[in-house]
Amino acid sequence: MFRETGFGDQANAVGEPGRGRLLEWGWGRNLLCLMNGLKVRLGAAVVAAGCLAILGTAGWLTPSEAGLGTHQQLGLSQCAWLGDHGYACPTCGMTTAFALAAHGRLGAAFMTQPAAAVGALLTAMSVWIALWVVYMGEPAMRHMRKLWRPGWYAAMVLVGISAAWAWKLTIG
Repeated sequence: MFRETGFGDQANAVGEPGRGRLLEWGWGRNLLCLMNGLKVRLGAAVVAAGCLAILGTAGWLTPSEAGLGTHQQLGLSQCAWLGDHGYACPTCGMTTAFALAAHGRLGAAFMTQPAAAVGALLTAMSVWIALWVVYMGEPAMRHMRKLWRPGWYAAMVLVGISAAWAWKLTIG
């Protein structure tokens, strides 16, 4: 009457710890688990494709030697902040740093805009994590629950961008 499946960390039908296994009722629950697995895999495939599109676009761009302005190759206008105030905005150089990182010049990417260089590395890591989720069919967050602190991450992003802006203003 019960079927054993490979979903872990859940209780079995009588409420006992599953020890890596879950006993379930019939095909309906198994179909639901299959559909959830497909949703997880599809979501991860979309994340991987998006990250690859970002990195592919960055690789297609020619990094500006000035350390900023690479985004103009995408048809975007010059930074208004730079034109109005005469110094770089918090995001100046991010596209250039992504392009440098995509070309394998990580040192130059960090010198240009440290926050964007970290962002490029995290984007590349996200591709591999998403591909692992597509292959395994298991959400990555299951393994990262203890690390997931949205408020902490938001604060780290703000501090990182602020520090990178200070760096950008210091080096010119």
